[in-house]
Amino acid sequence: MDKRPVTLQDLIRRSQAGGFVGRREQLDLFERNLDRSVDHPHRRFLFSFHGDAGVGKTFLIRQLARVAGEHGYAAAYVDETTAVDVLTAMEELATGLESAGVRCREWTDRLAAYRRRRHELDGDAGAPEGMP
Repeated sequence: MDKRPVTLQDLIRRSQAGGFVGRREQLDLFERNLDRSVDHPHRRFLFSFHGDAGVGKTFLIRQLARVAGEHGYAAAYVDETTAVDVLTAMEELATGLESAGVRCREWTDRLAAYRRRRHELDGDAGAPEGMP
């Protein structure tokens, strides 16, 4: 059990979670799914949410991440407003997972190597024209 002191941020999160009334069915389904074994025939590995803007999808997904953490799973969040390409999305996911305690060292090392090589290529006057 976690013995760290409760912070103001923890209290705010609990308060928000307690006031969460929308999409209770989806949240309950997700939580039941976490309790199923990986080989359970009804175990889902992908949840998809859609709907009109402003109906609470982002808040729901943040609640799902909180519930996953409470069940001992690491969760990370990324969306199209901050991740403009695949590499940025993967980098944000790795950062989120690392903050949840999952080491993504190999990924971050490879990303850094890619960016170094990309920078070298961008600065190489002898590189073929039209290279991205």
